[in-house]
This record gives sequence, C-alpha cells and structure tokens, in this order.
Amino acid sequence: MEAKNLAVLRNEMFNRVRSILYERYGEFVPDPLVENESQGEIVVRSIKRVESFKADEDLLDLFDALEKVFSGRYGYCLFCRKEIEFSKLMKNPLAKFCDTCERMLSPTYVSGDVQPEEKR
Repeated sequence: MEAKNLAVLRNEMFNRVRSILYERYGEFVPDPLVENESQGEIVVRSIKRVESFKADEDLLDLFDALEKVFSGRYGYCLFCRKEIEFSKLMKNPLAKFCDTCERMLSPTYVSGDVQPEEKR
C-alpha cells in the first residue's frame, strides 16, 4: 500500500480514537493527534495502558489496527493474506478480509453462489 494511502487511513483511525475518547470518556485529545509514526506508537501504547479504556472493544479494535500500521502488517486479508482494497479500507479501516474472502466466508455463501437470505 502506498505510504500516502496508509497515512490517510492512519489519520482516520486516530480521528475515530479521538472521537471515542471525547464522546464516551470526556477526554479531549488535541488535533493533530500525532506528528509522525513513532509519536503515534507512543500515543497508542499510552492510551492502551489506561484501565478504563481496556474494556472498550471499539478502542481495542482501533489500537490493534494502528499497531498493525506501525508494524507494517496492516491492510492484508486474514484469510488469503492478499492486500485489502484501499477503497474498502476507506469505508471501514478495520476491515479484516478482502471482498472475495468476505463473500466466501459469509454465512449466505453456499457452494460458490450467494444465496438470498430467506424472509420470514
């Protein structure tokens, strides 16, 4: 993934972290949250240590994704290991599967065909 695209996604995740911290916990984090990646890693580690945030699944998911950004493991499908499309990550920076694998792993996927869900 291009560094420019990765920076856009990283900033989107940090904005989500800022929003959650302010809306749920009243914690104000100034914008911009970080100037560079090494500062970002320090911020993520510092926030993760705060006990009251450890039970917040949304924050934990964002922290996990950010740690993958910093380690160079972000943006790859957990199933096939191929790079997830940038457009998909822009819609959902926490996406874990590429479109192909997501369709295949979907409960509505049956023997190679996507079956419509039954209406009850």
